[in-house]
Amino acid sequence: MDYNNCSNTIDINSNGQCLPFKNLVFDSIISIDVLEHFENPEDVIKELYRVLKHDGYVILSTPFFFYSRRTL
Repeated sequence: MDYNNCSNTIDINSNGQCLPFKNLVFDSIISIDVLEHFENPEDVIKELYRVLKHDGYVILSTPFFFYSRRTL
């Protein structure tokens, strides 16, 4: 979640995998250089689409994303 640069407090604190919003509330979502920080980026993407309206847009970028699922 982002914060206001003019404020000393964070308005909303969330880890991205369980967003504190109702379903289908956002017209657009911008995620810049975030997914590479999550162990399970699929969960974050599912959450983004849960809160996105059906005709909404997601703008997503990542500097480098290598995904490998290892089995032990």
